[in-house]
Amino acid sequence: MTRGNKLSGTLDWTAVMLFVALVLFGWINIYAAVYDETVKQTIWDLKLNSGRQLLFIAASAIIVVAIVVVDMRFYETFAYLKWAGTKPGWGLDRLAFNLPSLPSSPRHWP
Repeated sequence: MTRGNKLSGTLDWTAVMLFVALVLFGWINIYAAVYDETVKQTIWDLKLNSGRQLLFIAASAIIVVAIVVVDMRFYETFAYLKWAGTKPGWGLDRLAFNLPSLPSSPRHWP
């Protein structure tokens, strides 16, 4: 996608709306699962699971917007570095993610 293209024309709006509908439906179901008639509570209350889930929904929405807005050439350029860093045996995967070295046989795994 070049900078001259409009972002709204390149998105599959049907998929976006289905995704948003499923997220909202799930969020309301989380609220319904912990609802208690005897306690005065709202869906926005951060003490409830639904309130905390709203924070994750908002954070993921910000991340999705950031991913969509970034130019595709950025991903094409840095994909090779990511690919090289995750090849087993190269050592870059352990360096980047600080993973412990595991024995080669699965029966010795913890």
